[in-house]
Amino acid sequence: MVLRFKSTGRSFFSLYFLIISSFILFSWLLDNVWNSYLEQDIESYTGYKTMLQAVGDYALKHPEDEWHKIVQRAAKRYKLPLKLISLKTFDVIGHEDHNALNSESTHVYFYVDKVILHYLIPNTDAVITLGPVDMPTRLKLKQYTGW
Repeated sequence: MVLRFKSTGRSFFSLYFLIISSFILFSWLLDNVWNSYLEQDIESYTGYKTMLQAVGDYALKHPEDEWHKIVQRAAKRYKLPLKLISLKTFDVIGHEDHNALNSESTHVYFYVDKVILHYLIPNTDAVITLGPVDMPTRLKLKQYTGW
């Protein structure tokens, strides 16, 4: 009977060790997926937003008739599809939530595999548009998988 108890005790501790190890492994994998998918995307959009705000702030320091050239130079320098449109033109584009720019200065629109960002220059009717561009790459995922 004592032998049976030792066998049951070992089985219990083996099962307990398996459950705890599985939980730790699952947590580690979940953390890596979070870092490679979500955090990378958030950082990329933050970079886009910061760049749009910097171009907008720079444009505000110059006469309004120079803004198109400033945006064109930034597009060429950063090799991104940037353009300057009016808020009236933006309303015609027909995004689902076209009033988003009234409450926030930058808004991100997601499509299947593309993204478009709009930045409303403060106290103006000018909108700097970035896109459509590919979704930000996930460098960590590419590094591990080779895709």
